[in-house]
Amino acid sequence: ARCLPLKVSAPFHSRWMQPAAERLRPLLVASSTSWRTAEATAVTCNLTGGMHDGDASQIVERLAGQVTAPVRWLDNMRALAARADRVIELGPGKPLRAFFSSIGVEAVSVTTWEAARAISPAV
Repeated sequence: ARCLPLKVSAPFHSRWMQPAAERLRPLLVASSTSWRTAEATAVTCNLTGGMHDGDASQIVERLAGQVTAPVRWLDNMRALAARADRVIELGPGKPLRAFFSSIGVEAVSVTTWEAARAISPAV
């Protein structure tokens, strides 16, 4: 096993974030009336490791809860891979490709516009 200290600006995903979670909850409730909750079923939930459902009140609780709970990376990746024909990582680096590879799932990393065009000429 390898451990690396993370340089972060706050103690995310720990009990020390409980005050932030409590402040976030009413903001989520207030904004939830404009959410397209049916589309949430395509988004993984860091709190459960599965997909969100279309219930706004559950989404609020799960989003607030993930502030203090560990992220369930492995479960999230498995849930995504189970629903995807293809896994494409977008961003400046390639960290998720290695994570997916570790569970036997091929992922394509797109870090530039040229790479995006190579996998989809419509970009």
